Amino acid sequence: MKQTILVAAGLLLLATPSFAALARPVYPLCSDEKLRSCVENGNTFWYGGEFMRLENVNPPEPTKQACAPEVSTAVAATTRLKQLLNSGEIFVFRYGNDAKGHTLARVISQGRDVGETLVEEHLAQPNSSANGAFCG
Repeated sequence: MKQTILVAAGLLLLATPSFAALARPVYPLCSDEKLRSCVENGNTFWYGGEFMRLENVNPPEPTKQACAPEVSTAVAATTRLKQLLNSGEIFVFRYGNDAKGHTLARVISQGRDVGETLVEEHLAQPNSSANGAFCG
């Protein structure tokens, strides 16, 4: 009888929801150097204090020489990366570092590769593509 009560109590504890779940970080646009998780641009972001770059894509970067469609695509890529990082649980796979010391990573959000999503939505090119093709 005592053993049955202990087993029932243990099962009840397992079925009780836990309220000590860890909060998932929110990824705003980077505007404050104190942020540990934020989006810098269309392929770089801070993840828990680590500066990361999507290793498989190359979005346009707005510069003084950029054409108008390239600038608007760069802004859209940044906004979309922010949406994808904030849309649920993400999984980060590291692939070493680039020449500037950024961690190269692939990110999975909602079961899809974030970089591949940006390419499919015409907001970035595969990393193997030549730069500057947005305004040909």
